Amino acid sequence: RDLAYPHSASGNPLYLLAQINLAEVPALPGFPNRGLLQFFIANDEVYGFDFERSVAEKMADPDGYRVVYHPQIVADAALPVAERVADLLSRMTLAEKIAQMHAFWLLLSEDGNHKVRSDAFIGHSDQEKLQQMLKNGLGQITRPLGSHSVDPRQGVRALNRLQKFLVEETRLGIPAMSHEECLVGLMARGGTLFPSALAFGATWNPALIERVGKVIGDEARSIGCHQGLAPVLDVSRDVRWGRTEETFGEDPYLIGVMATKYVQGLQGEKRDLLATLKHYVGHSFSEGARNHAPVHLGWRELNDTFLLPFEMAVKGGNAGSVMPAYHDIDNEPCHASHHLLTTVLREQWGFDGLVVADYIGVSLLYQ
Repeated sequence: RDLAYPHSASGNPLYLLAQINLAEVPALPGFPNRGLLQFFIANDEVYGFDFERSVAEKMADPDGYRVVYHPQIVADAALPVAERVADLLSRMTLAEKIAQMHAFWLLLSEDGNHKVRSDAFIGHSDQEKLQQMLKNGLGQITRPLGSHSVDPRQGVRALNRLQKFLVEETRLGIPAMSHEECLVGLMARGGTLFPSALAFGATWNPALIERVGKVIGDEARSIGCHQGLAPVLDVSRDVRWGRTEETFGEDPYLIGVMATKYVQGLQGEKRDLLATLKHYVGHSFSEGARNHAPVHLGWRELNDTFLLPFEMAVKGGNAGSVMPAYHDIDNEPCHASHHLLTTVLREQWGFDGLVVADYIGVSLLYQ
């Protein structure tokens, strides 16, 4: 069938070099005996195929096959990031894209014999399934030094062992992001421990809280961490709620100011460590003060009280990540709210970072 000639990820036209009618050659693994294999050339570079089955599945469409090309743009650090990202996405199978949106909670080992952390909350995966899934890559590794008490040097060596596998033994070689808890200090052996977040708010000293954030950020970077799961921007309304101590207090403006400074201290000017604003939004105003319970409030109160601190930290602190809350508002789960996650967060506030689910937050949408 007629095919419009595609372009490379850099925008250069690709000229047809050769094509093979699959019906006229011996069967190739992963390809049915129909359609065409096509090879193109651009700027003296040949754009061909990777004959792994995963790529074959990626190529399939109802009418036959369309060309898939693999320029080495992604490896050229001199090119613009957006161009390299577009090139990388063009290579990825659906399974590889899903893997980059997923996090594993593992107990890492220096010898590479990593164990799955299993319990009633996060579920269970066996070792064989883990190895199969890791072959597609991994988006994030959950609390590699905070999941169990481990010497920081040993923990970093174990994390490096996982990263070495992902870079050298997966098809695309993408390292994982590492995240840790860090609300009042890096939650790892030897981390500096600060007072509770309520005490942060009671200082009325934003500059001091920025310094606290910087210390935590420096320690997190020292263990290979890319994202810290803090600060908490929930506005305290019912002290029966068991996570009140994690909040800065009950004044939305004070919370917004303190959170913005914490974010600026943690992330630094390069934003090479992402702060995570949580729990978006209204988590502290749950029915009966029960964690995960529904939240009942009007849009004006939601905007003026509970959304205000988040808006301040996004716009004023350039926060790199936001975490939705477990509950629902008016029967719409925060984890699946187009209004909160897209209309408000991205379109109205201009947020350009990562939205990361709270642990099993996506699973709770259907389980």
